Amino acid sequence: MKEIINVIKENKLFYSINDKDIEKILKCGNAVTESYKDNQVIFEKDDTIEKVGIVISGELNLISQKYNGTRVIVTTLEKDDLFGEALIFSSV
Repeated sequence: MKEIINVIKENKLFYSINDKDIEKILKCGNAVTESYKDNQVIFEKDDTIEKVGIVISGELNLISQKYNGTRVIVTTLEKDDLFGEALIFSSV
C-alpha cells in the first residue's frame, strides 16, 4: 500500500493530503489494484463506469474506434494519470 500511496500522493486528486489520510480514503472507497495485459480493453464507451482509476505503472492508451473499425489512439496515459473520470461524471 505504501508504494501506491507514494505514487498517487503526487496526483492533483490527493493534493495536500497526508499519507495516513490517503490510506483512509482508499480503504473507505474500497480501492483495489488491478493489472492489465497488453491490448486488454478496460472499458468501452457505453459501459457504466463506477470507479475512477489512477495509473500506478506502465501506460494506457485511450482509443477511439470509428464506425469502419479503424482505431485511433486519442492519448496515452502514464504513471499518476487519472482515467474513467470523464465517463463516470458525464451525463448519459
